[in-house]
Amino acid sequence: MQGCFLPSTDSSVCVSTRADLMSLDDLHTVDTVLNADCVAWCPHPGLQSLLLCSTYQLIEGRRTGSLLLFSTDRELRLLQVVVNMQGIFDFKWSPPNLSPIMVAAADSNGHVVLLRLDEAFNLLRMVSSTKLADSMALYVDWRESNLAVSFSDGSVSLFEINNSTLSCIQTFKNHSLEAWAAVFDVNDKNILYTGGDDCLLTVTDLRSQQLISKGRYHTAGVTHFMTNRHRPDNFVTGSYDELICLWDSRKLKAPVHELGLGGGVWRIQSENSANPKIAAACMFKGFKFIELNTEGFKEVGDFRSDERCLAYGVAISEENKIAMCTFYDHKLHVSKS
Repeated sequence: MQGCFLPSTDSSVCVSTRADLMSLDDLHTVDTVLNADCVAWCPHPGLQSLLLCSTYQLIEGRRTGSLLLFSTDRELRLLQVVVNMQGIFDFKWSPPNLSPIMVAAADSNGHVVLLRLDEAFNLLRMVSSTKLADSMALYVDWRESNLAVSFSDGSVSLFEINNSTLSCIQTFKNHSLEAWAAVFDVNDKNILYTGGDDCLLTVTDLRSQQLISKGRYHTAGVTHFMTNRHRPDNFVTGSYDELICLWDSRKLKAPVHELGLGGGVWRIQSENSANPKIAAACMFKGFKFIELNTEGFKEVGDFRSDERCLAYGVAISEENKIAMCTFYDHKLHVSKS
């Protein structure tokens, strides 16, 4: 698999600006051409205005995708489009303490693609593309120079990166159906959370390779996890059952709080604070904004660009800008919160 790298002169990607829509200020909207499904701000100091969006689309039986790199420093400006990739289900920027700056992308053909940000910080260059499985790679997360990758056959594997080569360290078969997420705890990178279409939520200690917890509280697929540096004993789950749940990692029989959002929760992101604002991508119900405090969750706003589209990707920057991307109408929305 090879990616084709186009500069920002690609005329097919159009940017428009709207203001004061659904209480979101200075909303910029981009047509991503292919269906948009994942978005993330660069976490590296001095580069947190960089925004990356991925796409996935089935065209004449072939899964295809792209990566779109933007600068949001003064205005939303397209820097690069990486085209002719396999459909991308998920990607992550490398952690802020790692150099060089990398992106790992999980694709529909079982590859993890590694890309490096160039020294001018405006182009991504492909470093390697490694086929890891015959099933689809669905999710990827970083722990230092390690990657956790989940697959459509229900397995989750841990890989070590050495000179752009991926070597498998551990493999877990925690799920009987698609493993939608595999997320390291930001407070303890030896703890790995996984969720699957079998409704299972698992917590694994990577040091002992033992399951700490495995249970079915959600009544549909568990799609995402969120941890917070200011809440070391808590994590949040999202699910197709339309719930977000706050858990105490010391007592996992039932969540501490839960909130129904009216649509399947595909992704959740939050501010880095003790009482954060949370943004949730709720598929056909659009994007929901929730406050978390000592009394639990409280929905405080929403955004929906089109009733026919799927809200799939959401990210909150260190500067409190919100990026949201949608499937079917292939749109990226960027605003200040």
